[in-house]
Amino acid sequence: MIVLEFKAKAKTTQYAAADEAIKTAQFVRHKCVRFWMGNRGVEQKDMYRHNTALRAEYPFVKALNSHACQVAALTAYIGQKSVSKVLGRAIALLPITEHTSLPLRRAIIRFKLVVF
Repeated sequence: MIVLEFKAKAKTTQYAAADEAIKTAQFVRHKCVRFWMGNRGVEQKDMYRHNTALRAEYPFVKALNSHACQVAALTAYIGQKSVSKVLGRAIALLPITEHTSLPLRRAIIRFKLVVF
């Protein structure tokens, strides 16, 4: 793998625009993950539909490039697939006894707080 490092020299407005785009992509990704957590059987096309609804609802998401929004939704979809796979294995490995409670078998996913 080839890794290229460079130092960007830009104006403060360009740095601010890049930071805003990163925060917006994180917002879209977190909204998609929360959509997945609230609904069962969410597939990739449902994530893209939710992404379209987010673009209609929030003007700052609409200002972001559509490809960047789709990549954020795809990242959330890939992440939720891996999380559900790991949780499925972990729950399968837990011994089920009469003392095993349901809250013990749940996982808590914490989100970064994105402030605009």
